[in-house]
Amino acid sequence: MSDPLEALAAHPACDVLRKAELDDFLARNPRALLFFSGAVARRPEGLDVAVVVRELLTSYQGKLRLGLVDRRDETVLMTKFGVVVTPAVVFMRDGEQVELVAR
Repeated sequence: MSDPLEALAAHPACDVLRKAELDDFLARNPRALLFFSGAVARRPEGLDVAVVVRELLTSYQGKLRLGLVDRRDETVLMTKFGVVVTPAVVFMRDGEQVELVAR
């Protein structure tokens, strides 16, 4: 796979996440990241962040889960988590937002 987003989505610690699945995902995963890639055609740095996030998942094997936010639900979930620009990564612990790192 040459596309970093496809490679990230295929990682065993990654779930492509829809809005309806968010609460269940957070309840099942006490340590999680939410990744908002944005439109990589306009902001290609989202591909760079995807590579870094994939490495984090590999390094923290079994201790961290990723919700790759489905592009169809990004706008709604961006509002929920205070994301105003993409790419962005939201760090979650026990269902609570701990940190937001954005472009």
